[in-house]
Amino acid sequence: MPAHDDSAEHETKLTTSTDAVPKQDADYGSMDRIRPTPRRHGYVAVEVIALLYFGNAFYLISHQQFYLHERAKLEYDINHLNESHKSNNTARENAIQAKATTDLMIITLCMILPASLTALLMGGLSDVFGRKMLMYLSLTGSMIYCINVVIVVRYSLSVYFLCIGVVAYGLGGAFATMMTALFSTVADITEPGDRRSWRMILLSFILFLASALGASISGIWIDRAGYLQPLYLSVALDIAMFLVVILLIPETHQTAKSKHVLKENLSIIKKGFNFYFAPSKDRTLVNLCLVTFFTSFAVDYTKQMILNLFLLTRPFFWSTTHITLYSAVRVLLSWFIILFTTWCLRRFMSGLSMALVGVLSNIVSLLLTAASTNDAMMYVAGVASLYAQATGPIMRGFMSSLAAPDQQGSVFCVIELSEMVSTAVLTMVGGLIYEATLAIFPGFVFIALAIILLFVVVALFIAKRIYDRRAK
Repeated sequence: MPAHDDSAEHETKLTTSTDAVPKQDADYGSMDRIRPTPRRHGYVAVEVIALLYFGNAFYLISHQQFYLHERAKLEYDINHLNESHKSNNTARENAIQAKATTDLMIITLCMILPASLTALLMGGLSDVFGRKMLMYLSLTGSMIYCINVVIVVRYSLSVYFLCIGVVAYGLGGAFATMMTALFSTVADITEPGDRRSWRMILLSFILFLASALGASISGIWIDRAGYLQPLYLSVALDIAMFLVVILLIPETHQTAKSKHVLKENLSIIKKGFNFYFAPSKDRTLVNLCLVTFFTSFAVDYTKQMILNLFLLTRPFFWSTTHITLYSAVRVLLSWFIILFTTWCLRRFMSGLSMALVGVLSNIVSLLLTAASTNDAMMYVAGVASLYAQATGPIMRGFMSSLAAPDQQGSVFCVIELSEMVSTAVLTMVGGLIYEATLAIFPGFVFIALAIILLFVVVALFIAKRIYDRRAK
């Protein structure tokens, strides 16, 4: 029986299982490969590995942020033990915040820069060697990082020794390779359309649920037992994830061996970039969607990184438990609202319109956060952000629907690479703005992030106009 044909939507031809001689695809020509035939699968437990991996990832991120702040505080108090400057609480808090922010930027860049290179080189190769290769690569980097953090905390080494672990984590691709593997797997086992979009929204919900659970467990455990004991759970989770991938995750992409691996890799990377930048009727639309996606992601990541430090100091002085529970409740409520409203509004609004609502929600939340001077105002800012996290999964599903089945890995490779690069740039810029304005107006960095999102609103508005004209 012929394999499923997506030619009407993607303008491509797939090889059928009854062909006597496999036909070479034009893009593959001299690669001695044929285009993989889609395979049917039952339920693939991508949500299980997503829950474990991203729960552990944000468990470590939260732990790292609080640990850096604690070490900055201890170092400041030791260095200024006999100085009157210590009596100036405002100056002390600003100095601690500046040191913690600088350390966090350095460590984040040590992870993101090698991860960007890995995402570029390895992401598209999942279209050749399968999705599980990326999962193993990411888990190996995570395991090395976990062990490194245990050693640094156990022996009170300089926080800069954490760079060894985060570089290894980055070389494993960090969360970029895992996200490429997971979303490519979803694309392998679903047809383009509502089913794929909803499966990606569900997977995104699991990612954010995992982040909420991981961060809250980390914060509570740190308050109860200090910084070392919670790390043992992280190592155990890494071991469990290896077992889950080996035993429960099948290879969903039909792979084909090639004699020209380097040439193949370059071809795949080129194919991913061609999807976004080669002349086509969808190029402007796809580029606007990509800009919307990676800018929104980078703003969200930078906001959360700075917000945790922001809430540790005046006028809030929240505990780690308070901060992580606030984040967890906000994420859970947010995704309940996203799933409910998206289901209700999908008949009346396009995906681009709902993404626009998400960006506007984020802008309002950022402005309220910047103006917050007490707990009640911060809670209102959290409520305002309840639809902000819808933008990412909606745009990811939309871009995936425009790509052919054999392009999914290379397309997601470029998506994750753009995430990494934009996050590296905005993390650095946001951290420098926060440091420079601490003594004047600590919330100014959130206003700056809101201004960046105004450009995203314009990009989304233009993309919607293009899409609406094409649909007529």
